[in-house]
Amino acid sequence: MSGLALSFSRDDRPASPSVVEAMLSVMDYLGPDGMHVEAKGPVALGHLQFCTMPEDIGERQPLSLPEASLTFMWDGRLDNRLDVYQQLPGRLPRLEDLSDAQLVLHAYACWGSACVRRLLGPFALAVYDHSQREVVLACDPMGGRNIFYWLSEHTLVVASEPGGVLAHPDVNIEPDHGPMVMFFAHTEQTDAATLFRGVKTLLPAQTMRVGLDYVATESFWPFDPKVRLHYRKDEEYAEHFLELLTNSVECRLRATGEPAVALSGGLDSAPIAALAARCLSTQGRRLTAASWVFDQFAACDEREYLEQMYRVHNLEPLQVNCDAAWPLSDFDTWPIHPCAPFQNPYRRFHEHLYRDLEQQGVRVLLSGLMGDHLYTGTERWLGDLLAERRIGSAMGDGIGYIIAHGWRAFVTQGLLRGLLPHRIYRTLRPRPVPEWLTPFARSHLNGSDPWPQESEQARRPHQYLRALELVTGLGYIERYFARRYRIELRYPFRDQRLVEFMLKIPTHQLYSRGIKRPIVRSAMRGIVPAAILARQTKTSFQSLYTFGLCEKELTRISQWLDDPDNLWCRYVDRDWLLANRDCERMSGYVGWLCISLEMWSRYTSVGAAFRNAQKLP
Repeated sequence: MSGLALSFSRDDRPASPSVVEAMLSVMDYLGPDGMHVEAKGPVALGHLQFCTMPEDIGERQPLSLPEASLTFMWDGRLDNRLDVYQQLPGRLPRLEDLSDAQLVLHAYACWGSACVRRLLGPFALAVYDHSQREVVLACDPMGGRNIFYWLSEHTLVVASEPGGVLAHPDVNIEPDHGPMVMFFAHTEQTDAATLFRGVKTLLPAQTMRVGLDYVATESFWPFDPKVRLHYRKDEEYAEHFLELLTNSVECRLRATGEPAVALSGGLDSAPIAALAARCLSTQGRRLTAASWVFDQFAACDEREYLEQMYRVHNLEPLQVNCDAAWPLSDFDTWPIHPCAPFQNPYRRFHEHLYRDLEQQGVRVLLSGLMGDHLYTGTERWLGDLLAERRIGSAMGDGIGYIIAHGWRAFVTQGLLRGLLPHRIYRTLRPRPVPEWLTPFARSHLNGSDPWPQESEQARRPHQYLRALELVTGLGYIERYFARRYRIELRYPFRDQRLVEFMLKIPTHQLYSRGIKRPIVRSAMRGIVPAAILARQTKTSFQSLYTFGLCEKELTRISQWLDDPDNLWCRYVDRDWLLANRDCERMSGYVGWLCISLEMWSRYTSVGAAFRNAQKLP
């Protein structure tokens, strides 16, 4: 994992390497292992190196292939190295002597930008073709790596993070209110816009070609959202799921030093930890499992389940006590992302975990984050059962649903949402405009369909959106915090092959007879302890959250929410927020977003510039 920056003069002016150096300097946490910049005519390219795989050691990007007139930069991990290598013609160095970047450069020289269709794994790449005098950019279908850009008639500016783009002298910090309103409305993004006008993100599975006088974009993921996978037995789905998740975990264990896993007692991280431990044990290695624990907040503590995992899989425990890690604790040192307003209220949990892992020399951390997204869309259970002509199961599940949730829920969720096409359902039951938005915010609320637009055609539109939405792909936010401790985060549930499989399986593998996630419970039987597989609810940190904001930090947040000159007042109706002055209302979801924006706009240089551009006090 690394960082990229590029400046391309579309009017053929010589590019300045010092400009790209300045862009890289604001993202220096992405490259603890070195920085290198090259300027070649109208283009300057810069790379920040972070060596997390054995093949990365000693590599220096940008790479060049003189015979193909290419200069190339790569940020990513190639999970199908052998397949790509075997498809390449001609004589190449041994596979073990090639880094991922070198291998993909050879693939690009052979197949051009079409090579991205053959790549598996998270990646972002930038290529300058000297013969064509064009820049080519691409990101993987899962959005595992990001590219942000700003484009004018004269200049293309590219970076791995928005801050890198904003550091270019041609780019001004101007607010784009649409994405900020989506932030407060809690709606999905609809396009490539960011909080900063003119700064866009390259969409997942998209290539962009920029020349002196043209711009062209193309999508390259040929997945059909309407495809249905059907097996004769439930066991076959479980076996396929286990095979895909095992392969995903093994791909993410390729690392310098010893990897670790973030372990809770839930159904996302426990399977990852179990499969990683089994893989490493065949090599005589022991997996470190890093977890949060609590002594004072018993409802937050999961040691009951952690200890079972330790015993079954011989894990090396790393427990971090987070009793004092409530929201806004140690406020003077509270970390804030320089270019993103959202604050994770449990940021201190992650900070303490990253700190302890860094002290142990860990550079790669596997996480079960975003596993939840793959199991959504369960409202289609009735339609899928009827489509498979499982009438008895449909009747039995329907009766069970009525008993558990009532007739009204069965009609609205089981029948209307479960059987009607998504667009018709949304026409009958449109999503209401959040009542807390100001008239100014409502005027900037984008009424377009969320990205990806083809989600309307998917068998389970909600699942398709959650699995592929742009917010899911914006891993640069958490990446910033992990990189401050020289740690790369890897997400096995974001594997393209696994995501495609989960989008194609029947809904009864996601929900059946009141049981959530039957597929993972079946697949991990005998691998994950039975007590974890039997869990139906998740651990909540609400008691710590309430303690922090309603007792320890109440004075601070009251001051922020009382001030009518705060930036959040432009987007959230202050009277609505303060109508009920009890702590629960003030520290709820919308209140926390207001606090987040205020912190970002007051305590970061980019946030302050965003605020000043609106001429607020």
